[in-house]
Amino acid sequence: MNAREFFYKGYYLHSIGQQNNVTQFSLEKPAKKEDFNELKKKNKPVIEDANRKLQNFTLQNAAPPKNDYQCLRLNTDNNIWLSEIVFTTSYPGLLIGTGYMHQSDNEAEFKMGFYFDHTTGLPCIPGSSVKGVLRSMFPQLGRKLNILPQPQDITDVQHSKIEHIAQLAGWDGLDATEMTKKVHCLELAIFEGADLDKTPEGGENEYKKIYNRFIFYNAYISGAKGNKIFETDSIAPHPDPLKNPIPLNFLKIRASVKFNFQFLLQDIKPLGLSRTTIMEIFKALLEYTGAGAKTNVGYGQLKYETHIMPPGEESFVSELSKAFDLLHTLKLKKRKTN
Repeated sequence: MNAREFFYKGYYLHSIGQQNNVTQFSLEKPAKKEDFNELKKKNKPVIEDANRKLQNFTLQNAAPPKNDYQCLRLNTDNNIWLSEIVFTTSYPGLLIGTGYMHQSDNEAEFKMGFYFDHTTGLPCIPGSSVKGVLRSMFPQLGRKLNILPQPQDITDVQHSKIEHIAQLAGWDGLDATEMTKKVHCLELAIFEGADLDKTPEGGENEYKKIYNRFIFYNAYISGAKGNKIFETDSIAPHPDPLKNPIPLNFLKIRASVKFNFQFLLQDIKPLGLSRTTIMEIFKALLEYTGAGAKTNVGYGQLKYETHIMPPGEESFVSELSKAFDLLHTLKLKKRKTN
């Protein structure tokens, strides 16, 4: 079963029963409220059965099959340059893609959307989300390497972030100005691709070529306790203090599901940081802040399992850079010929 296809399409085409006693979900909305209430009663057991089907979904009956979903793991024999950090979800679980629409005003249905990988149909955490989570832990003092705000303009929250990153990087013994500058440079090098070697003192930022920058890949599921990855949960908003709340169901990633976070890392020599140290910084930040939605109420908390730092990363980047430069030279020669 493709979980993505079922959640967004098969869910509303689902039916229960056999032969002449088949009840199928209906999306028709009658004009009269009484008729719609009757239709919701008819749809409810169909939706509940669809919910159970998602809860019982396992990696073994995934499409692609269990042996094939490892294709999401990018550091295969031909891609040994990637670094990985493996985390396990903690209770109450993980929410991703809750902003997507998934409701038809029927009872018992999942009221919040979910994010799935388009190809495999399995849940994943987009690389853009991973990058955003990590950057949110940096002070964000601007986009110019050589321009810093005045000390009195830096907020208490930014000060605490600077101190946190500096401690992880081993810079906590520096004075405040030097510490702030180093953290600022680190942020722009990681998230903006700023070239610290080529940017002149007091000049405009120079940027690395795209293949020499940090790259954040999707975090994919690599295993789960009992091979089950989904659970249901609910929230109970109180629109009226004198009325009973109406529970709203939603789907979530359960606890004890393994996610592999993948990065293409680089040494930042002007700051004296190796890719190993940078991966340790990422590990600490992801453990601290979590990922996904509703982290303020406990969702998305991650427990570190292990990490993979394969050799050969620098040599690959060097060869890739040479290949792109050669391609660019060939294109220029072709233009001159034409």
